[in-house]
Amino acid sequence: MALKPAEDDPQQLILGCYECHSETAELSLQSDLGLNLGDTVDLLERSCSTEFSSQQQILTIQPWKIASFKVIPTINPRLE
Repeated sequence: MALKPAEDDPQQLILGCYECHSETAELSLQSDLGLNLGDTVDLLERSCSTEFSSQQQILTIQPWKIASFKVIPTINPRLE
């Protein structure tokens, strides 16, 4: 997994991961920092359609697939 600032907005984060064991995997994010999974993005960080359920915060990753998505803070630090 890799966590990096977004190219177009350094205040946003992009989480990238891949499945390397040739089996379907489920990914969920549990954060003490108030972070949630956001939109799935492609390698150029453009939003793309997916079967991801933002309500359940679970993402299914198919074998050998690379998955990237935005990580959204539940509290906006700019407003504090």
